[in-house]
Amino acid sequence: MSRQDSGELFAQLIARARLHDENAIAALYQRALPTIYRYVLARSRRPDLVEDIVADCFLTMVESIGDLRANHEAGFFAWMLRIAQAKVARALHQLTQAQARQQRLPDMASEQEGWLSPDLVATDLASDPVALHEWREAVAELGLALGTLSEEQQIVIIGRFLGGQSIEELAQGLGKQPGAIRALQFRALDALAERMGAVREKRRKGGRV
Repeated sequence: MSRQDSGELFAQLIARARLHDENAIAALYQRALPTIYRYVLARSRRPDLVEDIVADCFLTMVESIGDLRANHEAGFFAWMLRIAQAKVARALHQLTQAQARQQRLPDMASEQEGWLSPDLVATDLASDPVALHEWREAVAELGLALGTLSEEQQIVIIGRFLGGQSIEELAQGLGKQPGAIRALQFRALDALAERMGAVREKRRKGGRV
């Protein structure tokens, strides 16, 4: 099957999914599941949360498929990865809040004995304000930097480094040669490094981004 034929078939699949065709939605689920599962596991590092987050991602896919503008596979994966990114961030935020609430609960036995329970020792971002602040800044910098890239550059960066897609898979999805994808990746990474450097410099000087 040629790249053009494959692209046309995927566009038809998206069109059917927008009409809530169950077979089309199931096909999209099967294609996206391995990538989304790997991404969620890598970002959350919490195997106990992965299944719930992944299920939430695909529920949102079904509910919001009509909002998807892209008709090609790479665009679909970029959209799904943005959904997954938001779901992971929300789940980790909720987990952090829950842990923080637990840490605020008084440990009466520890207070009476005059020592700190090992369970309450700072071991995560919620209990390390400096690390949490630095992590939030890094995420904000990356988000701002990604927003300055072209749509194709964003798809390549998200697909390659967050979705685990190969150069060849992205080339097929975008209808380009692998060499063109490598060039897009090179320019995107160069632009990201420059933009993130500028963001950090402005913040260091106390200016607004």
